[in-house]
Amino acid sequence: MHDITDFLKVAAGVILTVALIAIGVRIYNGVLEADARRAERDRIKLAEMEYATVMKYDGKSIHGGAIASYIKEIEDEVQTIFVKTQKTPAGFYVKEDGSEKAGTKELGDYDSAYYIAPMAIYKVDVTLNANGVPESVNIIYKPTS
Repeated sequence: MHDITDFLKVAAGVILTVALIAIGVRIYNGVLEADARRAERDRIKLAEMEYATVMKYDGKSIHGGAIASYIKEIEDEVQTIFVKTQKTPAGFYVKEDGSEKAGTKELGDYDSAYYIAPMAIYKVDVTLNANGVPESVNIIYKPTS
C-alpha cells in the first residue's frame, strides 16, 4: 500500500510539473505575440508620422492658395506630383518620376499655364506604394456647382 501511495505522489508531481511548464510556455508565447503586435503598431505609427506632411490633405479639399506651400513641403518626399487646374484641365506634372517639370513659382503666375487660382477648390489624393510609402500626389480642380 505504501508503494502505491509513493507512486501516486510521484505521478502527481510529474503531472503538476508538466502542467506548470506548459502554462509557462503558453504565457511566454503570449508575451512574444503581444510584443510583435506592439512592434508592428509602433512601426505603423512611425511611418504615419514620417509621412504626415504628405498625408495631411489626402482625401480632403483645399483652397488653391495652400497648394503651392503644400507642394514645396512634399516635393522631396514623393516621386510624382500631378495637378489639374481650371486653366489646364488636362493637367500637368510639377514633378514626374523624381524630376521637376513645372516650378512652384509658375503656380502663382497668372500668365502661366500652370497657374493655380487661390480661391479655387482642389481635391488631393495620395497614392501609396506596396510598402505604404507615399509615391504620388494628385491635386485635381473641383468645379463648384
